[in-house]
Amino acid sequence: MPKFVSRSIKRKLTMITLLISCVVLLLASVIFVTTQVASYRRAIVQELETITTIIGSNSTAAVVFDDRRAAEEILAALRAKPNIVSARIFLTDGSLFATYMGRETPSHIDAGARSNLPRVFLMPGQAAGHESDFLAGHVDLYAPIYFDDETIGSIFIRSDLSALYATIRTYALIAALVFVLSIGVAYALSARLQNVISQPIVGLLGTMRRVSVEKTYATRAVKHGEDELGELVDGFNAMLAQIQAHDESLRAAWHQAESANRAKSEFLANMSHELRTPLNAILGFSDIIKSELLGPVGTPAYAQYAADIHDSGHHLLDVISDILDVSKVEAGELRLDEDVVDVRRVIEKSVRLVRGRACEAGLELEVYFAPEVAYLRADERLVKQCLINLLSNAVKYTPEGGTVSVTATCLEGAVTISVADTGIGIAAHDIPRVLTAFGQVEGAFTRKFE
Repeated sequence: MPKFVSRSIKRKLTMITLLISCVVLLLASVIFVTTQVASYRRAIVQELETITTIIGSNSTAAVVFDDRRAAEEILAALRAKPNIVSARIFLTDGSLFATYMGRETPSHIDAGARSNLPRVFLMPGQAAGHESDFLAGHVDLYAPIYFDDETIGSIFIRSDLSALYATIRTYALIAALVFVLSIGVAYALSARLQNVISQPIVGLLGTMRRVSVEKTYATRAVKHGEDELGELVDGFNAMLAQIQAHDESLRAAWHQAESANRAKSEFLANMSHELRTPLNAILGFSDIIKSELLGPVGTPAYAQYAADIHDSGHHLLDVISDILDVSKVEAGELRLDEDVVDVRRVIEKSVRLVRGRACEAGLELEVYFAPEVAYLRADERLVKQCLINLLSNAVKYTPEGGTVSVTATCLEGAVTISVADTGIGIAAHDIPRVLTAFGQVEGAFTRKFE
């Protein structure tokens, strides 16, 4: 059954048609042969009954007058019937009166016929009817001989069934030929007519596969009729139409979002450049005032204000630089300047830039290089920027007494640089938000950090 379920619709329909045809033809053949055999058996019995009736009528006088020779002459007329192999006439006392020997021996006939002859045929009295008995290879018929409505003897006739067996073989051969011919015709017709069902299904399957591979939702399945398969094709085409409309609306929305995102990136890039110009002046003049290069400020509070302005300006410049870098990436304008980079030197430079802040925060900085770590092909500026961002965050969110470590390893030609800290960490469900552009988890603990 699993193999049948996995076969194609075409094969299933053909196999079901052939199976039904086989069952119907086999049943019809059995009924036909059985009916013909039963009819032939009735015909044989009727023929034997007619023969025994004629012989009984003709041998009545011979039995009454005890003329055995006349009785045997009457039985000798059975030579005209090749199927009759033997015949006997018995008296009511069971004694053998006359014999016709065909293809059987007298001893066999005497023992078999006399022992099986019904008692009603061996006793004088009321007339009895015919009685037949089908045995292996032959049929025996017992009939009474009447005189004045009384039984005065009985007739035993044995006929072989070779003609019946020949008829059975003939009928079986005819049934087999009809069966084979019918199966061939059924297969040819099912192979042609099943296309009415399988072709729409195969066509629908082909359309589905084409849509799945090519993503062309404008494709439509061909309708072959107004039956259930036609309704299925209509429903499939309607579903494709809905998907096509939805896909087109999504594409339009995607193009709009892409255009808006590109415009936003261009705007941020332009604004970043526009903001840098006045910010450079703010940083420069606040640094001059803070350093008192042109003379004392006079009021100490003004010097502190200048220092605050300078620090805030540097922080704003870092934010603008981050925005500019992200905008370049989103706009596709960021160009890599790849070269052979000394991994140890880049890491040492990055650690050196954040070491002062780490010392102020009471943190310990650890660096580990695997012996096989040497060089990497990359953009040195961007690698350094990544490291500085990671180290700055690690220092920023690690409490006093914590540790920030940098590890560089090499496995199968791939260099892995990792930054770890003992800080506040990130919950698993917050990681997707943190990894977005400018994403930050808002929490009671993190709000104390800038």
